[in-house]
Amino acid sequence: MAENLDQRLSLLQEQLKEGAITRRSFLRYASILGVSVAAAEALAACATQATPAPVPTCPPPAPVPTCPPDEPCPEPAPCPAVEPCPEPEPCPEVVKTGWGMQNYPYPRSGYIDSVEQLCVGCGICQMARSMKHFGVINRDWARVRVTKYMLPLPKAIQSTCVQCTPEEAECQKACPINPPAIYFDEETQHMVVNKDTCAGAACLACVPACNANNVHWEPTASDVVFVCDLCDIDNTGELKPECVEVCNYNALRFQSKSPRDCWRIHSDEKAELLARRMYPLSKTEMATEWRM
Repeated sequence: MAENLDQRLSLLQEQLKEGAITRRSFLRYASILGVSVAAAEALAACATQATPAPVPTCPPPAPVPTCPPDEPCPEPAPCPAVEPCPEPEPCPEVVKTGWGMQNYPYPRSGYIDSVEQLCVGCGICQMARSMKHFGVINRDWARVRVTKYMLPLPKAIQSTCVQCTPEEAECQKACPINPPAIYFDEETQHMVVNKDTCAGAACLACVPACNANNVHWEPTASDVVFVCDLCDIDNTGELKPECVEVCNYNALRFQSKSPRDCWRIHSDEKAELLARRMYPLSKTEMATEWRM
């Protein structure tokens, strides 16, 4: 049993070195195998610690021969030049190919779907969003809200903008400026706030207009209101919401608005995508027997 455990841990370390799994996944799988947190951290540190290349050294000098009288001693052979060690190649960047639990491809347009039954109220999504936009951890500055209720049992409810189109966006309709300072950008397919025209504290008409309370005014964070922009900070159309990436419970999901969305694929392809994300080790590496 101990030999199987060592083999599994070695395989996990190799995959961590190669970038096939993340450090967090390594710690999770190690804990499943019964390894303590401290031991798992030590194993992860060993796996990510680069092994220094041996530095070439000059061979020891040959003994100087004793010369007979009145004869010059031969010149010692020069030490061969030591070439500098080559620079280590940088580790390849791990490219994310999907979000949430799945490895589904990124859709062109969509919205964040909140699955309230799965939310545990950990607040990691809020931390990730505030770090993405402001570089600090502050839940009040996040563009996703997690509110805890007594139902009568405690329950966390999360909410964020669902990227209403202009026909449905009440915040955009309520803006007194023409064109509206808060609007749905047809080009990048998400809500945008024009920082040059938004009046901020002098107006705030869009805040109560949102039925879901997903337009926020935080004077300590911004001079204008802010709303979920699917983490497309530079408004380039690249949609990578951090809250969906970090949710460990799949309580936040990215749903495509396109009729040909990523959910309409064959179950064989779904199984392959799920396997690469949830089970990085193959069935032959986990044990000698595999029950179907």
